[in-house]
Amino acid sequence: SHDEIRSQLERESRDPAWGLLIVERKQGGSAIGQAHLGRPDDDGISEPDIKLLPEFWGQAYGRETWEGLIDYTFANSDSRIVQGTPNVANVASIRMMESCGMVRISQRVFDPPESMRQFATAVPHFVYRIDRAVWETCK
Repeated sequence: SHDEIRSQLERESRDPAWGLLIVERKQGGSAIGQAHLGRPDDDGISEPDIKLLPEFWGQAYGRETWEGLIDYTFANSDSRIVQGTPNVANVASIRMMESCGMVRISQRVFDPPESMRQFATAVPHFVYRIDRAVWETCK
């Protein structure tokens, strides 16, 4: 809803480091997508997200961005775990997460709330995680 979007933007504007980010190429500075860090929840789990423009898929920008999100999250928060939930059909996203040291722990289905069911369907996804201890041994 408009109120939910407004509320989310207000929360994120209080601490812009955890809000929506623009992904840019180092060379030339052109925008190639967006990312969201994902503030840790009460269980210490952060869930960042990346959306790259299709013309930049398959060029390792996603991996570089995802790795940067993991690094930033662990270096700047008390997160215990960084989690990703790629669609089961998104082979590239799955490969990207695995290349960053993430491990698949389960498969789930996102079931949209009643208010969204007119325009959204259930989405099967995997849950991938990397915990702080693993990240620290890799750095």
